[in-house]
Amino acid sequence: MKRILLLLLVIIFLQHTVFATSFRGDFLDPFNNELFEVVAETSYSKDYDMGFDKYEIVYSEDYSKAKIVHTVVSYTGEVTTTDVCDFTDSETAYTYLADDPSYSDSPEGFNDGLIRSINPELEMSCYKDVTDTIRFSYLGQSYYGYDYNLGLLCETENDGWTGKESEEREYKTTITEIMSTNKAYEFNCYVTTFNDDGYALMRANGKNYVVKLKKGIIPTVTYNGEKISFDQIPVIENGRTLVPLRAIFEKLGASVEWDDTTQTVTAVKDDMKINLTVNNTIAKKNDETVSLDVPAKIINGRTLVPVRFVADCFGVDVDWDDTMQRVLLTSK
Repeated sequence: MKRILLLLLVIIFLQHTVFATSFRGDFLDPFNNELFEVVAETSYSKDYDMGFDKYEIVYSEDYSKAKIVHTVVSYTGEVTTTDVCDFTDSETAYTYLADDPSYSDSPEGFNDGLIRSINPELEMSCYKDVTDTIRFSYLGQSYYGYDYNLGLLCETENDGWTGKESEEREYKTTITEIMSTNKAYEFNCYVTTFNDDGYALMRANGKNYVVKLKKGIIPTVTYNGEKISFDQIPVIENGRTLVPLRAIFEKLGASVEWDDTTQTVTAVKDDMKINLTVNNTIAKKNDETVSLDVPAKIINGRTLVPVRFVADCFGVDVDWDDTMQRVLLTSK
């Protein structure tokens, strides 16, 4: 009986010390999977906390002085490093990191306008999006934490050492499609969070790589290269992208009015006036009647309008990136 109890205690101990995160399936091949593909190998040498645009502190050999180094990794793998300041005392060097654009201490910094609240007491065991729906149940505590972007939550665990050098650490990364199927992808390597362009950095087998999503997870919209933030996820219906009306009209410089009785939106910019009615495929462009492929809709309490029709009316060029599911708006 004592041996059985001892064995049970050993099993329980191992379960709580070997893995910080409970993985839910077989590891996928980072070089051949349905989520992303390798586009380039890079000489970038960091083994964790990697980024395409990073500011970091570097100390002298005796640690008496420090400087800030700015590292940029291109999507094709080229690496450029620039000293932001000369070696100085650590306190002075840290002042150069005050406006570090590569730093974020919260997944809310990458929320795409989706995350409304996080429960810090439960260490992100759940969160609610703008629809007040619980979208993800976080089961464990990753060693290096988690990050969120493009509808993907990435959590990374350091599983310990496989050798004496830091490059021989063994990582495990789970990337979860939290805004659709909650499907989890698990890799026995280190993968950073995918950025708005769908790119990430990966460390596997002692080397670093640039990887790219094979398909966008949620639709996004940019105007003159700047991403537009929405309080409701854009949706695609019959090949048309619908976006929250107020954010898109204000971004394009149009004034907007909403008639709740008729459920009609009226937008005006210069000499252009358009009218859209919810669930009606007939719209007005000044005095012209226009037939829409997809009407305006109310989704989760937000009115969404077809972005191509709106952009065309206000003289904005529209392009579509099918791989990333992104609408590219450009002023003429």
